Amino acid sequence: MVNTVLRDYLGMARDMEMNLYTEQQTINNLISQTKSLAIPSKPNFNKPVLTTYEAPNKPLVIEETSPATVKTRAVLFAVISIVITIILFKTGHWGWGILGGIVSIGALANLFPAFDEVSNTSIDYDNTQAYKRRLSAYQADTAAAQRKYESEMKELERNTARFLEEDKLRVEKERVQKEVYETEIASLTSAMNESRKRLDQFYSLNIVHPKYRNLPMICTLYEYIEVGRYYELEGTDGAYNALELELRLGRIISTLGEISTKLDRIQQNQYSLYTAVSDCSVSINNLVFETQQSSIRISNAVTQASGNLSSQLNQLQQTSAITAYQTTRTQQELAYLSKMLFFSGEFEKAGIMRKLPPSLYK
Repeated sequence: MVNTVLRDYLGMARDMEMNLYTEQQTINNLISQTKSLAIPSKPNFNKPVLTTYEAPNKPLVIEETSPATVKTRAVLFAVISIVITIILFKTGHWGWGILGGIVSIGALANLFPAFDEVSNTSIDYDNTQAYKRRLSAYQADTAAAQRKYESEMKELERNTARFLEEDKLRVEKERVQKEVYETEIASLTSAMNESRKRLDQFYSLNIVHPKYRNLPMICTLYEYIEVGRYYELEGTDGAYNALELELRLGRIISTLGEISTKLDRIQQNQYSLYTAVSDCSVSINNLVFETQQSSIRISNAVTQASGNLSSQLNQLQQTSAITAYQTTRTQQELAYLSKMLFFSGEFEKAGIMRKLPPSLYK
């Protein structure tokens, strides 16, 4: 046999606890999202790196004249000296001819040592030419790297400017979204405080001990009574005693903080709580989603069409999903409070119940 009056009372308390849980979790979710809005971002582009090259080592001896040129000069000097000397003798310029002969002998004498130095000159000349080639390549590579670096720096500046401009627009949009969130959070917080007052008033009949006045406990007590396992709350064979035993055995949870981490256990052992949390999750997700959509719509209206934010927020308070939810919940909870008079007359010390008016079961 089911204690229908106690069942109905606990069912209403369960519904009001579910509403408080829905409102609180929705507020927490919106606050969490608000914290990430309208925060300027910093550009995170990779800064160009100027490629550097090692300059070639300069040879100790710089030889610009090739070995072939040295040989050619020595031979030409000797040949020219001899030719001039011969011409001078043939033309009767004996004095100059003798002088030319001396010069020719000197040129011929210098020819052989010059040939001996060609090998050393060849090494220095080759080293000098190789150095020039390496220096030219180094200068070309350095110039190309500098041009590339300057081009990449200009591209970085363009990208940074574009990023900052786009981020400025994003921050402005999110600033509007944040105001929408904060408006809804304030509205929902106010509604939750009123819901808490109505629930406290509902509990003021002292039908449920203060220790068990939270969502997990009320759901568990409701389930015990609703399925007929227990007829009353108190006593050796009452629902309180069974609940305490389940707690000691670790089969059920007793606080809201455990809900998110122990859903598997709740699903197995606390069916009423599991369905309550599941229904609340649907409502929470819907309220959060609708708030997100409203914030985007209002943000676009304000930033793109130069709309008035104040008027948009005023309109939001009349038409938002949260406002509709609050209106429905307020009407429902006021209806519960109106039935308290009937409950107070039905709960007697001996547990004897009189017939309740049909309005209680509407």
